[in-house]
Amino acid sequence: SQVSRVRVVLGEYSDAALKICRQNIRRNGLSARVVSVQADARERPGRTLGEFQCIISNPPYGERIEEKKNLPELYRQIGERFRELDSWSMYLITSYENTEKYIGRKADKNRKIYNGMMKTYFYQFLGPKPPKRKAGEKIEE
Repeated sequence: SQVSRVRVVLGEYSDAALKICRQNIRRNGLSARVVSVQADARERPGRTLGEFQCIISNPPYGERIEEKKNLPELYRQIGERFRELDSWSMYLITSYENTEKYIGRKADKNRKIYNGMMKTYFYQFLGPKPPKRKAGEKIEE
């Protein structure tokens, strides 16, 4: 089936959260399709699995006062990395109100969603669509 061919590289910065992610991947029988790696959204991704990919991230919101001062630089760095990935799309969930300003690009789509009781936004920065495959054409491994 189409879904069985999906491969996901899950990147997580926190050691503790990465451990939980890996446990959940195993528990849900997804080890064949989901690879988890320690990653930082401010850095260029390492190994890639094809030209057209996407980043889905839930970066810090800056809810604690001491974090707020770091957010412009964090989001600026995320935007810089994304600009280097010209065939990729990026999706961010955050309540940070200056996301687009520091990413350096207006989102193609933006949806209001709730994370618990907190109002957040789902910013969608779309890359180019991959070319259509011909009938019977295999997905590159």
